[in-house]
Amino acid sequence: MSSKSKVTRINQAICEKNLDRLCALGQTKEGFVNDGLRRLVWPLLLHGPTTATAKPISRTKHADEDQLALDVHRSSLPVSRNQGKRHRQREKSDISVVATQVLRANPDLHYYQGFHDVCATLASVLGSDPPFPVSTDAMEKDLEKVTANLDLLYPLIRQQDPKVAAFLLESGTPPYFALSWVITWFSHDIDRPASIVRLFDLFISSHPFMPLYLSAAVVMHHRQELLDSECDYPTLHTLLTHSVKGAVSEEVIDHAVTMIHQIPPSLLQDIASGKITTQSPVSRLTSYVRFLGPRLSRVLRSRSSHIFGSSVLLLLLAWALRPSLLSFLVTHPTGSSST
Repeated sequence: MSSKSKVTRINQAICEKNLDRLCALGQTKEGFVNDGLRRLVWPLLLHGPTTATAKPISRTKHADEDQLALDVHRSSLPVSRNQGKRHRQREKSDISVVATQVLRANPDLHYYQGFHDVCATLASVLGSDPPFPVSTDAMEKDLEKVTANLDLLYPLIRQQDPKVAAFLLESGTPPYFALSWVITWFSHDIDRPASIVRLFDLFISSHPFMPLYLSAAVVMHHRQELLDSECDYPTLHTLLTHSVKGAVSEEVIDHAVTMIHQIPPSLLQDIASGKITTQSPVSRLTSYVRFLGPRLSRVLRSRSSHIFGSSVLLLLLAWALRPSLLSFLVTHPTGSSST
């Protein structure tokens, strides 16, 4: 599909408020193509069919605002690296406004390093008032929910590439190299603005676990480089943490999208917990799901017990908690027992 043709399809879907079609388009090559379309599509997807009522912004200063101000001040802001000083100052002001609104609206949350990078990307596209940004898991007192979700990374890789998964486990490398990837939607690690907003297109259009699937795809993309390295934690951790500095290719994105259709999050969680195996009837069922097309997009956004801290909008939380057919089938088998 050419860029011109895709722009036409995106505009048509916007006019029709066809969220499923927009999600499908956001997951394919070039995402939503340009920031002009993103300014129209992101709020539409992030609000969804019912728009929540925004909380009034408190005037009470949040305890973490000073740290936020320091991080924003010293940020290199790749989204404005080629702009003038005045433009950069205005962008930093927008970032501060966005992040401060989140903190003051949610006084029980805590700032984490990298949250300002998420706000920088939102502000670069939507200005200083993007709709309902939130990052709950990574903004709690600890990262227990985030690390629990990261524990799914190696089981996911094992389904696609057992040799790489075994190599990483043998080296004693924990999956924490992917921590900033999932809680900042890669915006803290990639230095190319066009690649960052492209990934936001993907994540806004997908299940909140998509950053985990993309992390797995990134690891497998570097398969040979990993297997050719020393099998030890320092070597592999360093290699992986520096593996996304430039950009994430469309090939890697396509791999992530394919994986989330083949192994939906509810199924992945049960595989990781040992409730079912890849040979069980439920697991085999998902091998057919990917052939049924975008009409099952709502099904594939299956229930998850937690949302990644990198889920930046409240609607994504509601989205992730919706019941789905696959979740029902996994938790209420009607025929053969799992083996």
